[in-house]
Amino acid sequence: MSTHTADHPPADAATARLLGWCVFQEILVVSGNLTAAFIASSLTLYADSAKEAVETLATLGVWLMLRRMQNRRHEFDFGLGRIESLLTIALEVVLFITGCAILFEAYERFQHPHALDSIGIAVVITMAGFVSQFIMYGALAREHAQRPSPMLKSKMLTYRIAMVGDFGIIATLVAGKLFPGQAWALYLDPLVASGFGIALLAKVYGSLSHVVGDLSDKTLEETSQLVVLRELAVFFDDYEQIHGIRSRRSGNVVYLEVFLEFRAELPFGTVQETMDRIRTRLETHIGNSRVLVVPARGAPT
Repeated sequence: MSTHTADHPPADAATARLLGWCVFQEILVVSGNLTAAFIASSLTLYADSAKEAVETLATLGVWLMLRRMQNRRHEFDFGLGRIESLLTIALEVVLFITGCAILFEAYERFQHPHALDSIGIAVVITMAGFVSQFIMYGALAREHAQRPSPMLKSKMLTYRIAMVGDFGIIATLVAGKLFPGQAWALYLDPLVASGFGIALLAKVYGSLSHVVGDLSDKTLEETSQLVVLRELAVFFDDYEQIHGIRSRRSGNVVYLEVFLEFRAELPFGTVQETMDRIRTRLETHIGNSRVLVVPARGAPT
């Protein structure tokens, strides 16, 4: 029987290490934004700092959980997809609360607007934060391309919003510097902060609508079932009979068991080689799948 285990589970060492770098980068950005917000007295920077602080705490919690599961991976392998989806939902709930708080503070600032201060330093700090976010986004995108994950996808969306928000922050600060006597410039800061809050809520809605469906266990889609049958047909002469196919989707991971009968006179080494080739082809053609090929003489019970 094939004893293949997942080479790239959702909580593998590379993903956990990348999230650790995200935590480090976000701590630096939060520290810089808080300093800039205090210097410039900007609600937009305060809103960005609050969002980043919550995101950092959530990412830290996820990273610690993934590290724990990584050390006990053999105990958690089947449920990792669901656990990862639950962690993503927890992160999005926290961000939803942050988005609502940002909108409330923006409303208060519309009622009592005031001019910004020490804008030059704030612009430099914001630009440095943008560069670091761009670097981390690239690393997340490369990792997600190799190992699709709802957690990494959520982090990528968050970094995208953060980078767009940085442009809004810079525009707000520059407008406050160039037009200090204009009444409309006083309202630009809470206006951009409101956009921050709305974009954050939209991001939460998009992520939750995608990940909630991953919590339910599902069988393979019809297209994937056809892929399984097509690949088994390639090895039609290497086995005697198909006794059953079991499939289950947990989170974004597909678990597949294929029960095949082989000729009794075949050496086990030959049988094992055939099972390995079938497994490899199925995992290649069915994204993010874990395949187990089982020799059997009857239907599974």
